Amino acid sequence: MARKKKAKVDEVQELDTAFTSMVGQKPAPKKPHSKLMIVLLSILLAAIVGSAVWLLFSDNWLVMKDVTVAGISMNGLTKKEAKARLQQMADEVYASQTMQVTVLDTTVSLSAEDSGVQIDVNKAINAAYHCTGSFDMRPYISFTGDGFEKVVTQLGQQFNASLKPTTEAVEGTRPSLESGEEAEGQTLVLTLGTPEMGLDLTALRDTILKGYSDGTFAVEAVCSVIPPEMPTADSLYEKYLTPAVDAVMDEKTFAITPETYGYSVDIQRAAQLLAGAKYGDTLRIPFAKVSPEVTKADILATLYQDILGECSTPYSGWDDDNRNTNLRLACEKIDGIILLPGESFSYNETLGERTAANGWKPAASYVGGETVDTYGGGICQGSTTLYNCVLQADLKITVVSPHGYISSYVEPGLDAMVNWGTSDFCFVNNTNWPIRLEAYRREGKMTMRIYGTDEKDYYVKMTYAVMGSTPYETKYEEIDPENNPKGYMDGQEITSPYTGYHVVTYKNKYDKETNELISSTLERNYNYARRDRVIVKFITEEDKEENKYTE
Repeated sequence: MARKKKAKVDEVQELDTAFTSMVGQKPAPKKPHSKLMIVLLSILLAAIVGSAVWLLFSDNWLVMKDVTVAGISMNGLTKKEAKARLQQMADEVYASQTMQVTVLDTTVSLSAEDSGVQIDVNKAINAAYHCTGSFDMRPYISFTGDGFEKVVTQLGQQFNASLKPTTEAVEGTRPSLESGEEAEGQTLVLTLGTPEMGLDLTALRDTILKGYSDGTFAVEAVCSVIPPEMPTADSLYEKYLTPAVDAVMDEKTFAITPETYGYSVDIQRAAQLLAGAKYGDTLRIPFAKVSPEVTKADILATLYQDILGECSTPYSGWDDDNRNTNLRLACEKIDGIILLPGESFSYNETLGERTAANGWKPAASYVGGETVDTYGGGICQGSTTLYNCVLQADLKITVVSPHGYISSYVEPGLDAMVNWGTSDFCFVNNTNWPIRLEAYRREGKMTMRIYGTDEKDYYVKMTYAVMGSTPYETKYEEIDPENNPKGYMDGQEITSPYTGYHVVTYKNKYDKETNELISSTLERNYNYARRDRVIVKFITEEDKEENKYTE
């Protein structure tokens, strides 16, 4: 019994202490042994404590800690104020804001209307009251619409795929690689692969919910990607490359093996197309020729970089008249000829027999001291022009003949006559390197050059001297006007005159550095014949009879 009484006394003391802490005063002392008084005091104390507890834990009095809900700081707000703030955001923001969901390069929109997003404000704030920092509101978010799952399904279908490798195919026919001329060739059809993608839909849902929880309406989900092997412009170029082969020259024979061009995809075009391409795109990349580093032209340029000799002689008349046509044809046959060291050149062999079938035209030429039309007439101007080039180059001349009469298109003593079967002009390449001939006719001049490698320390200059001359005479050819098959006119000149000359020519060698004369040797000592002028004189048979008796 003593223990029971003591327990009651302790309970009364606890109530007394609680009352004192609540109301700040001590209850009136009870009379000992008064059970009724104890009961009344207990009831009163319980009512006071209950009222205090209710006041203490009411939304109107409970203050939120330093916690952020849906991106809003609730610090210092009462629970009632916090609920009102969150409810306002739910009504004004969540009910209207569109959620943007991005996966890799794709963004889809989830409107508030389609999602029907809802927030349990009371439960959320009641739970947040016990937290600090950023509050996770995901357990208190729900959706009344089907938009949320539609977005998850759409992205799941788009970003869950198996790997598709890149494929390549070549269309068309490869062109000849003997020259650099562009021609329609091949095309590489490149279909880029697509990656293997794995979008975790559970994680996607959680990412969207986390956005709503944080009050962030633009989220980016993580998607695993295993890309296909993607070619580069360089790798495609190397894969399809047929390498170019440089031209080479045999150092002993000087024979040049021409270059061949390489072939591959156009690396610049490939780079342009790949730079803007996406997975799954089909690209059409053209092939292109690849230039060698050394061409035959490059070698020829190093071989024929020096002008060993050059000469131009004038011509008159229209370019398409017969004589000038023959000059053009002669140039075409000579131009581009290459002579290796020790090789000989023959003017007649190069031009061939001058016949109508070979394209030559009839024009004036010397035959037996007379000027008559022959096929190829006038081509002695070509041999003369080339002869002067050979003299300057100091090549070895093996055959040369002067004309019977002085030539008008070159200085005296520097002409070279040719005639099929009787006279030729020939020389030998006596240098250590190949030589190339250039010849053309235009704008009133016939020009020829000899290109090669000049190893001489001197240059050549030709000079001439007229040692004497033989004037022509004027003679008359008597023609009966009644017997005049050629239709001459009285007093007509039928043979043009030439003065005869005795001419000597010299080859002079001068030092390249000092221009001092090294040597002077006789090249030609020749007498050009005179040709008398012949004029038509009409005379009848009666006149002849009279003159006979008069004499």
